[in-house]
Amino acid sequence: MLKIKQGKATLLIDDLNEFLYMCKLKNLSPSTIRTYTQQFQYFLNHLDNNGVSATEDITQQHINTYIEALLSKDITIVSINTALRNIKVVLNYFISEELLSNKIKITAVKDNNQDNNNNHRHDNSNKRRYYTREEIEVLLKQPNTSKCSYNELRNWTMVCFLISTGCRVSTLINIRLQDIDFINMMIHFRHMKSSRAEATSRTQQFPLSKELNRVLKTYIRNTEGLDEILFPSTSNTMLHQSSVYHAIEKYNKSRGVEVCGLHMFRHTFAREMVLRGVSSITLKRLMGHASIAMTERYVQLYGEDLRGSVDEYDILRRTSANALVKKVYR
Repeated sequence: MLKIKQGKATLLIDDLNEFLYMCKLKNLSPSTIRTYTQQFQYFLNHLDNNGVSATEDITQQHINTYIEALLSKDITIVSINTALRNIKVVLNYFISEELLSNKIKITAVKDNNQDNNNNHRHDNSNKRRYYTREEIEVLLKQPNTSKCSYNELRNWTMVCFLISTGCRVSTLINIRLQDIDFINMMIHFRHMKSSRAEATSRTQQFPLSKELNRVLKTYIRNTEGLDEILFPSTSNTMLHQSSVYHAIEKYNKSRGVEVCGLHMFRHTFAREMVLRGVSSITLKRLMGHASIAMTERYVQLYGEDLRGSVDEYDILRRTSANALVKKVYR
């Protein structure tokens, strides 16, 4: 692409806006564009702290110091590499448009635990994908609304919501106040995962349980300034999926639950439904699956757990041995 030479270096913020505009022209999803925006904004802050405002002034040293800054924080290697991939996409655009001439190389950060994990790959099939009932009990304990912060109350409510509905995080962050129908006890999921073959995003009506109804009313009653988004940031803006992960990770650890996985809530919901004998058709509707095949994966995955729960749900266990003896025909 031919470009007129600039008399001076272009500003980073202007070039970023141009990149985001091109993303929209390519019809990238809003969530993808938000990811690029947020991840590069963090990098912009780092550059600004180092006195860099022009795109042409970005050097390899700035990349290296940013990686060092990320490693010094309580961030997982997976999250760091995700951030670096997004930044790399933006910088590659700058280079292709001749906005940046310096050679920049961004490589994934090595996970020191990866080699150990590779040596035990046979254990991955047995890796727990759900929260135990003991962990759930700890996570669902209501905080003191008169003493807790907004973040703690919101995070508790989000955990309750995820466990009660099994919805995806992308659905959770897009829920509006108006999507909660307290009169008809229904929740409107306006942002559902859809296949590439589907022209428009799918929506879903999900039944609002009595307990989740109570939780949501407690949250709304004790939160000032809720405007449109049900679970906003402290600045009343939409949360990003990565922000939700870090918030829940911190929340879990504060409750003594070391494991953290947002999709684990969805697995937990599915497992509980399977153990309660919910049919595949009903589970498909509740989880918003486009096909029954995906639902069957959950059923097969947790169907084996039914064997271990036979004693728990066995009706004979609820009947005393003496009563059973009396009913035996002689």
